[in-house]
Amino acid sequence: MSLTTRVLLAGLPLVLFSTHAMAQTPSANKWQKGYVFAAVGNSTYRIFTNKGVFVEQITSGFRSRNTTGAAFDSKFNLWTTEFQGARVTAYQFAHPHKVFKTFLTSRTGGRSTESIVFDAKGNLYVGHADGDRTIKKYDPTGKLLATYKVKTDRRGTDWIDLAADQRTMWYTSEGRRIMRYDVVSNKQLADFTSIPGSGNVYSLRLLPPFDGSTGLLVADGLNVKRLDKAGKVIKTYDAPSQNQWFSMNLDPNGTSFWAGDLRTNKFYRFNIATGKIEVGPISSGGVQLGGLAVLGEITGGNTAPQFTSPTPCDQTLTATVGVPFSFGARAVDVNAGDIVTLTAVGTPSGATFTPSLPAKGNPVSSTFKWTPSKGQIGNHSITLTATDRGGLKTSCIIRIVVNSCAAKASWSNYGTGWKGTFGIPSIRLSAPPVVCKTTTLRLGNSLRKSTPGCLLISTASLKLKIWDGTFYVDLTKPGAIELATLIPASGLNLPLAIPCDLPRICGLKIYVQGILIDPGASKGISYSPGLRMVIGH
Repeated sequence: MSLTTRVLLAGLPLVLFSTHAMAQTPSANKWQKGYVFAAVGNSTYRIFTNKGVFVEQITSGFRSRNTTGAAFDSKFNLWTTEFQGARVTAYQFAHPHKVFKTFLTSRTGGRSTESIVFDAKGNLYVGHADGDRTIKKYDPTGKLLATYKVKTDRRGTDWIDLAADQRTMWYTSEGRRIMRYDVVSNKQLADFTSIPGSGNVYSLRLLPPFDGSTGLLVADGLNVKRLDKAGKVIKTYDAPSQNQWFSMNLDPNGTSFWAGDLRTNKFYRFNIATGKIEVGPISSGGVQLGGLAVLGEITGGNTAPQFTSPTPCDQTLTATVGVPFSFGARAVDVNAGDIVTLTAVGTPSGATFTPSLPAKGNPVSSTFKWTPSKGQIGNHSITLTATDRGGLKTSCIIRIVVNSCAAKASWSNYGTGWKGTFGIPSIRLSAPPVVCKTTTLRLGNSLRKSTPGCLLISTASLKLKIWDGTFYVDLTKPGAIELATLIPASGLNLPLAIPCDLPRICGLKIYVQGILIDPGASKGISYSPGLRMVIGH
């Protein structure tokens, strides 16, 4: 549980907010992000939650002994490979997940279909372990668009993965090499690396940003290896009694991956950074675990666009009646050649986006401008959505609180204070106290050692001489408080979240003074000057 504490100036109560992780409830009716699809043979895929709970199984009825790699299109339909049948079969995302498309790659020379990746335009590439051993490109109707006669090793184009540049295809061929091919210029590229050792290299996955700069993961039989950008093995992943790691996919959480063993039919989720097993073992059942797919997996073939600076995603902004207000929005897609469409829902009356929405580009930008009226005081929410040509989208919620505050936020010191061992303690704010924003109250330490102290806080000031110092805060007013605290040697830093939901907060004057126990001061106490703040916009 995460906690955020706000100190509200009117009486300084503590308000605690908590967030809890939502548990994933199994549902056969609606596939959910993070569900794992295990290719178990006999043209069947068994589906599990991201905690390993079995949900359902789907079967095409074509009875291929082995089912292997699979991928999701932009509508989250599942496209699968049936190895012996040399067939691609697609299941609908919508319940009851019927087969809506199937075609034979053997008609175009491919056999032993083993893996699928989509590009940003929604076309699919299929790897073939046998037959003509090529990589083939199809449109979603099954029409052959291109055949790539790539260099191979012991088998054909076993497992494939498309980089974010939409042209570099990374693949294995059941040897030790990881090879690359340019699908735009139709040219064989230099091998990425040849992994030391013996045995067969199977599935691979580029790591974000999916260009090889952060390396990749590869299933290498005895274990799963992580390679750096130079092709050097920098980490291995394994589990007891698993010696034929074959299939592998990234988890949507961005920190984990799933891998399965071809012989034991067990699969696991590993943490990429630590190597720790997070989930598993999970028994897939079936004839043989020949592949995995994870709903929501991000790959280089098509990554969702992302909002970037200066877009204030998931922030609460403050606007004032009659005062011009603006923010910038920007989204970008790492997939080369992709186009991003920017749209908005909830735009307040009188507000504009320039250029107007929907806007297109990569990156795509627009500026929001608005001068709220008196009738628009309150809370507003705008949802921006960036969508690429493949249908992948990312949303960004921006909340705006409109208040009628005409006061200008400010702060200043008054009075002189009383010196301690190392002078007079300072007191200041890090920024003006703006409605709905956070500033920090900073009280210096005249002793330069941790010492008890307190803050006097009120809505009125006075000038009262006591001993050799002066009180500048009127503690007789309703709501005034004396806040005892320990002052660190480096001084006190107290975050103050200025509320936007309290009545009459605008224009409110708050007076604060700090008092410290300081043996070097007259009477053993030092005082800061007074601090006067005005809450406003």
